[in-house]
Amino acid sequence: ATNVILQGYQRENRFRHSDGAYSAFGENGWGSHNSGGGCLWLTSFVVKSFCKAKSTGLIAVDDDQICESLHWIAAKQQRDGSFVDNGCLHHKEMMGGAHTTYSHTAYICLGLMEL
Repeated sequence: ATNVILQGYQRENRFRHSDGAYSAFGENGWGSHNSGGGCLWLTSFVVKSFCKAKSTGLIAVDDDQICESLHWIAAKQQRDGSFVDNGCLHHKEMMGGAHTTYSHTAYICLGLMEL
């Protein structure tokens, strides 16, 4: 189990951007896919997953990377407290099919509450 968690952590870090965000194809894209910047939903999901992996004590997770990602997420919060979908999620069914600012904000806030 430890190897699987470690491999997942290492693999996901290939999609990390220099500003702390994550996207489906990484900072430089992949093939014909241009990244266009980090994905807010995916970054919050990755942070939550990395924190859970760290809590197992089975692998070392870089705290600085988690903090950079959290700062990136915080910078995306709107004045009214919401988080606007930046349109980068290719499989919206991963969010339960809801595609509103409210559902996007709820998903991100609930994920952060689990940290």
